[in-house]
Amino acid sequence: MYTMKKTFNLVLTTVLLGVFCCLPVKAAECSNDLYQAADKVKVSNEFVEEIDNETDIVLSNGSKPMMLVDNIKIENVTNQMTIVVTETKNNTSNTYNYSNSNNGTITIKDTIVRKVKNYTIDIYASDSTNCGGTKLKVKYLETLAYNPYSKSTRCEGNEKFEYCKEYLNREITEEEFQKKLSEYLGEDEGENDKEGILAFINKHKVLLIIIISLLVIGGTTTIIIRRRKGVDKNEKK
Repeated sequence: MYTMKKTFNLVLTTVLLGVFCCLPVKAAECSNDLYQAADKVKVSNEFVEEIDNETDIVLSNGSKPMMLVDNIKIENVTNQMTIVVTETKNNTSNTYNYSNSNNGTITIKDTIVRKVKNYTIDIYASDSTNCGGTKLKVKYLETLAYNPYSKSTRCEGNEKFEYCKEYLNREITEEEFQKKLSEYLGEDEGENDKEGILAFINKHKVLLIIIISLLVIGGTTTIIIRRRKGVDKNEKK
C-alpha cells in the first residue's frame, strides 16, 4: 500500500512538473529608455568614391582606380541593440551589433550601385538586456540607382532632364537613355535639324572641302574656257 502511494505521488509530481515547464514564460518588458534609444537610430546612405583595392588593375601613375560605393549607415546604435538588415528584393539578411560599429555607427558598403534597393532594418533588444530578442523598432531605407549616362556629353546643358540626373529611382539602359533624350531634345525640331546638319558637316568636313574645291576649280575652268572661245570668235570676225 505504501509502495503504491509513493508511486502515485511520484507520477503526480512528474506530471505537475511537466505542466509547469510547458507553460509560456512571459518575457520581461523592455524599458521606455530602450525604446526611446531605438527610436533615435538613424539610417541613411551616401555614394562615395573609394580606391578599388580588390582589383589587379594599376594605373600609369602606379595607383589603383577609384570605384563608386554606396555606404549604408546606421547611426546611434548602442550595446543594448541587435540590428538585422534585410535587402527586400533578394530577401538576404545580415545581423550586426555594437561591436561591428565605429562608436555606434555601422557602415555597410555596397558596390552594386546601379540598382534601386530597399532595406528593412529591424532593431532588437540584445541579450545583454533583460528583454533580449524583443523587437524595439523597424526602419526602412530605399537607395537610388547611380546613372552612368549622366556623364554623357549629350547631357551637357540638359542637366535638369530626368535621365541626365546622377541618381534615379529606377534603373535604365543605354538604349532607353538615348531614346528618351532624343525625344526630349526633339521638342524643338528646328534646333535638332540645325544640330544634325552641323554634326554632319563636322564629321565629313574633309570630304566636303574636297568636293567644294573641285566644284570651284571646275567652275573656274569652265568660265575660262568659255571666255577663250568668245575671244577666238571675235578674232575670226
